[in-house]
Amino acid sequence: MGFLHKLLKKLGLVKTKVGLLILGLSNSGKSTVVARLTKEPVEDVAPTVGFAVESVKIEGLAVTMFDMSGNQRYHELWQHYYKDTTAIMFVLDSADRARFAEADAVLQEVLHAETLKRVPMLFLCNKMDLALAASPDEVAQALHLPAASAARAFQLQPCSALEGKGIKEGTQWLLDHV
Repeated sequence: MGFLHKLLKKLGLVKTKVGLLILGLSNSGKSTVVARLTKEPVEDVAPTVGFAVESVKIEGLAVTMFDMSGNQRYHELWQHYYKDTTAIMFVLDSADRARFAEADAVLQEVLHAETLKRVPMLFLCNKMDLALAASPDEVAQALHLPAASAARAFQLQPCSALEGKGIKEGTQWLLDHV
């Protein structure tokens, strides 16, 4: 966290509580990302049914993570958490190219949700440790990822949740933009 952000936080001019909505298709690695952030063993991770809520302190911020199931039947549930969301983490299996169009459709709905228009978004290109993983540039094109705008801060971050690579850097960026 930058010096200015720390100073503003001490002065009470920035948020100290973050509602982090973690979205993506099923089997993209959302729960493994949460396990990395909560320092739980990744070997014990099971797919989320419905949703799971975890709380963690990261650099003085109280972060409540809403790990939403990526199963299509639960997508309508996501919108009930939008009002408490101050940051979004969208996780994609970069090696599952066959589902890029489905991920794009889901992502576009999230991007166009009125209550989320100004919420910063971290897009995690997960499973970059696999040989079949698409490059971040390929992912950005396939999913029509927007450039950062005045309304929304946006970051694309390659990662491997299984290996724990890229998650800390991406999360740091996201928390710096809430």
